[in-house]
This record gives sequence, structure tokens and C-alpha cells, in this order.
Amino acid sequence: MVKNGKVVENQRFQRQRDKPRLTRLSSQLPSKGWFFKFSLSLLLILSLILLWQKLANPSCFPVKNIRISGDLTYVKQSHLQQIILPFIAKGFFRLDSQGLKEKILHLPWIANVNIKRFWPDTLVVSFLTKKPIAFIGKGLLDDQGNIFIPDGDSGILDLPIFEGPVGQQKYLLQTYITLNPMFAQLNLKIKLLRLVDQQYWYLKLDNGLTVYLSRSQPSIQVERLLDVYSDVIASKVSMVDYVDLRYAHGMAVKFKKRIS
Repeated sequence: MVKNGKVVENQRFQRQRDKPRLTRLSSQLPSKGWFFKFSLSLLLILSLILLWQKLANPSCFPVKNIRISGDLTYVKQSHLQQIILPFIAKGFFRLDSQGLKEKILHLPWIANVNIKRFWPDTLVVSFLTKKPIAFIGKGLLDDQGNIFIPDGDSGILDLPIFEGPVGQQKYLLQTYITLNPMFAQLNLKIKLLRLVDQQYWYLKLDNGLTVYLSRSQPSIQVERLLDVYSDVIASKVSMVDYVDLRYAHGMAVKFKKRIS
């Protein structure tokens, strides 16, 4: 548009021409939404760091109560407490439950351990002890066929003695579990179970009677002894040296020599 000899732009046209410049300028400025999200994330990270530092301080959330449950016949509570105390010194949240479990499992009588924490200040330690079945070598044999060396005096235990080749403890245990209930029918118990030269069984019963059995099918041979024990042997057991059942269809009974 020409006015007074000059070209004058229409105001509407000028606003439309300047609009893209304003749009380009505003696109280069940082978004308020992005800045808010960044600030919120930074605040959250700082809060987590402060929270972790607070939780890491044992004095803020100490373990005040320790509950121990299990059979203390062979495990001393004082030994457990000595193991537990260094772990609870780190506080409720930083207590290493797995490390504590592994440490307790190093005690010879411990079979299994369960560690639980209860908010806000309680630790529960429950454990199971090994069940000893027999003396073997310098240690004890448990009901799983594992040998362990107990701490303290184990001589007071009323257990049988197993003797045999190294590595055969589970075979000895299996044989004992099979035969001992059979002798229990006569109110007798096996006091010594020995596998001799991988060939035959030598048994000593709690009434002093010695019994020889073949390595194969010893339970069938014990059945033969049960059939005749009350009538043939029971009244003379003090005079019997041993009973040999390593025969296909019979047995040999040797009497002690009389001292004249």
C-alpha cells in the first residue's frame, strides 16, 4: 500500500511475517516441563542417597531382640551368640543374612539354619541339628550318611560303632537301618557293625552275642536266627561264643570253652 509516496506494509501482513521468527525463537528456549522433570529426578536421587546413608547407620535401626530356636542339646547358645553379635552390629537393614547363615553352618552339629528379620528390631535364628546314628572312626555318622567331627564330649552318647572301608559309611548305615529293627524284635540292639574285608558282616549285640552274616542278603539270615533264638539260644546266650549264619540253609553255634 502506497501512502504519501511511501510503500507501507499492511499491519496484518507484517504480523504474519514476524510470526515464524517468534516461533523459531521460542523453540530455542528451554522447555519449562523438561526443567521441572530434571529437578524432580535430581531431588529424588539426592533423597535416596540421604535415605541410604541413614539406613547404613546402625544406631538408627539397631537389632534389639534376638530369638534362637532349636535343639540346644549339642549346640551351645553362647557359641551362637558369639557368631551373631558381629553381624547385628551393622544394623537391621545391613545385616548379612546369608553370611550369618554360612557362619552358623560351620558349627559341626548344625544341619540347617533359617534366618529371618522382623520389623523393626528383631532377628530370629532357627536351626536343626544333625541326628547322630553311630560312631565311625574319630567322628560321628548322621542319618544322612555324612561324617562329622563333633565339638565337646561325645563319649556320653549311647551309639553303636561302625567299622568298614573308607567311603562305605552309607552302605554301613543302610545295613544298620535294615538289621537293627529286626533284632529289636528280641529286645536286642547292634552295638558293633563291621564290614570285614568287603566279604562278610561281624555284629556284636548289646547282650554280648557275636553274629556273623554274609555280605549278600544278611536280612534273610537274621530271619533264621529270629526263628530259633528264643528256643535254642536265649537261655544259653552267656555260654555262646558266636552264631555263624553264613550258610545257605542253616547256622553254626560255637560255645565258649569251659574253664575247669
